[in-house]
Formats: sequence, structure tokens, C-alpha cells
Amino acid sequence: MRRLLILTALIAVACQRPAAPLSADVAGDWLKLEKSLPPVDLTFTRSGSDLRARLRLSGREAFGTATVNGTHLRIVLDGQTEPLFGELLSDDELTLKLLSPTDDQRLHKQK
Repeated sequence: MRRLLILTALIAVACQRPAAPLSADVAGDWLKLEKSLPPVDLTFTRSGSDLRARLRLSGREAFGTATVNGTHLRIVLDGQTEPLFGELLSDDELTLKLLSPTDDQRLHKQK
């Protein structure tokens, strides 16, 4: 019986998702490391309580705001009607959905 309880506790701990990164942890430069097109560079900066975003994609630059809710990322770029969505996979890795749900770009935080 005791072994069953220990095994159940270990499985429960192993299945837990790591704590979501804080929005303060998101601030910084995020780059696509793969050499495939398009090149993607995303920068988050703190402006008071706001999180500002700058996206450079294929030589074009756009600015906007970002919000983090758990591991979910939402970026609203100035002049764009549709937001971009992403997911924080860890403190130094995220996926960004650009054009379609199948067009995920994996970005890594620069140290």
C-alpha cells in the first residue's frame, strides 16, 4: 500500500507542468535560431506595467503590445487587426504563430 502511494505521488509530480514564466521573465530578445526563412526577431521591453513588443520579420519591423496569461502569449501590433499568438515553452523558448496554425516559429531567448 505504501509503495502504491509513493508511486502515485511520483507520477503526480512528474505530470505537473512547470510554473509559467512571469511577464518580467519574457522581456528580452528572442530569435529564430534555424536558418530557414523567414528570419524572425522578437523583442519584449517593459514600459511601466506594459509589455511592449517589436517584431522584425523578413526585413520589416512592427511595434505593439504583448500580454502574457500563464504560458499563452498575445501580441497586438500597431495597424494590425488580428493579434499574433504564441506559447511560452520554457523561460528561454517560445513558439509564435505567424500566418496559420501550422506556421509556428520557434524562438529562443538570447542571454
